Amino acid sequence: MRFFTINPVRTALVTAAAAALFGSMLVTTPANAVSGQLNSADEQTIRATMRQAGIAPAVEDQLIAKLQSGQQLDSELETAVPVFTSTTTEAAGPVTTQTFADGSIRTSLTVNQTVDGSSTRVYVAHPTLECNLIHCTLIYSKADTKYMATGSFATVAAIITAACGPAAWACGIGAGIVIDVTHKAYSSGKCIALQKVIAAGPPYPVIVGCRK
Repeated sequence: MRFFTINPVRTALVTAAAAALFGSMLVTTPANAVSGQLNSADEQTIRATMRQAGIAPAVEDQLIAKLQSGQQLDSELETAVPVFTSTTTEAAGPVTTQTFADGSIRTSLTVNQTVDGSSTRVYVAHPTLECNLIHCTLIYSKADTKYMATGSFATVAAIITAACGPAAWACGIGAGIVIDVTHKAYSSGKCIALQKVIAAGPPYPVIVGCRK
C-alpha cells in the first residue's frame, strides 16, 4: 500500500521544512519514541515533529501506527531506498530530503567546519548531518574516522569540536567515549557517528556505513 502521493505541493512542503528539521527536530521527540506503545504525550510530540517537517495528516497517522507496533520508519533504515529525492539551498548549505515508501523523510546536510587545534594545527571535519524524524546523526567521513582512530586524544577532541556547527548538540560528548567506538568503526571499514534521539538524553557514538 502506498501511503502518499508525490505532488508539487508536498514537494514544496518537504523542501521548505528541511532546514527546520535541523533546528526544531532537536527539541521534540522523546527517547522512547522507537520502542513502541507510545503514551499520549510521546505521540503528541512526535506528531508535532512530523507536522513541522511537512508530513501530511494521513501519512502522519500511518507512521504513528507503525511506531506503535514497534517497527522502525523507513527513514531510519540504512538499507531503505528513497522513492523521491529533492535538494534545496538553505543558509547552512544544500539540504537533501529523501522521501521513503512509508512517507517518512530523511534530511541530510554536509557539514564543513574547521578548528584550530594544538600547536596551531587546523583540523577540518567533513561529516554529514542526517535527521530522520526519530534521530539526528552526525556521520563522519572515512577520512575523519581514520584521523580519529589513528590520532591522539587531542586530535579526536579537535575533530569533534570542528563539527559542532549545525550540530551543536554533538559538542557535549567526551572524546574518551568516542575513541573506542572509532577504533572499531575504522577496523571494520565503517564510519564513526554521533547520534541523538531527538531532544532526549546526551549524544552517543555509533558505527554506521560511510556516506563519503
